[in-house]
Amino acid sequence: MDFAFTAEQRAMAGTVRDIVAATPDTAEPWAAITGIGLPGLLVPEELGGLGLGMVEGIAAVEELGRRATRFPWVAAVITGPLLATAVPELLPDVLTGAHRLGCAHAGLVLDADLVSSVLVVDGHRLGVVPAAAAAPFARRDLLGRPRWWTVSATAWTDLPAGTAVDALACARTATAAYLIGTGAAALALAVEHARTREQFGVAIGSFQAVKHQLADAHTALAMARPLVAGAAVARDTGIGSAGRDACVAVLAAGAAAERAARVALQVHGAIGYTDECAVGALLAQVLVAAPAWGSESALRDELARAMATEGRLVPVGGAGRD
Repeated sequence: MDFAFTAEQRAMAGTVRDIVAATPDTAEPWAAITGIGLPGLLVPEELGGLGLGMVEGIAAVEELGRRATRFPWVAAVITGPLLATAVPELLPDVLTGAHRLGCAHAGLVLDADLVSSVLVVDGHRLGVVPAAAAAPFARRDLLGRPRWWTVSATAWTDLPAGTAVDALACARTATAAYLIGTGAAALALAVEHARTREQFGVAIGSFQAVKHQLADAHTALAMARPLVAGAAVARDTGIGSAGRDACVAVLAAGAAAERAARVALQVHGAIGYTDECAVGALLAQVLVAAPAWGSESALRDELARAMATEGRLVPVGGAGRD
């Protein structure tokens, strides 16, 4: 199967890349990203959205992952379809960016302090909770920042059959793309540092041990990318394996991105731990994003159940971590 992006999909990714590059490090490109329709990416055109699919979504979200930000971009992509089917009165403000939404999984929501409301999905029910009602969770990220909030809903709206399952598959697929972008950004920083940092009068990138680590990190990311694309295609074409493929994609992308970020940290040495270097923030981003829609053990269990149900094996391709 050809997983190459079309010219239109590459153009969307390029637009997001330009927006991110033009936004100062101290600011979020939310207004500009909203302006190109990201919250409505998966929302039908007749409801004011773009009517596109996850293939376009992964092209955009990968670019957002290249920057160490705290905004829940994945939730911005997947909450539109949930609203369209269950709480349409909120949809117009979400599409214009006036109302920012987070989305909870297993009672936890990422970066609730940056959104207006949180969508809570419980089976086939959807609840909307003001972000102010979320309580900080004890878990913090690698940099000591609070990232998780606990949230629960008391009022519920029924979701159409399959909507919650589709939203979870989309969330995991988008997260996988986001992780690929983060890992690629960390690897790019490592390569540049290896080219310019000298020891014993030569660039450290000329050392075989450094070359091997960078090459292995690049290979892991390159092997994970088709799995992410495959999960997006499975969702958009409705071939029935989207949930399973999304699990595989996020496992592979998480492992590859963490490897790339840790290699980047090692290549940078002590400077990688400073605030002036983005490598530490990128690693922190990987460690927070990877389990956002299911821990590694939960994803593996879910994948095993899917494989047992289908009665056949799927090539995971080194998706797990030792």
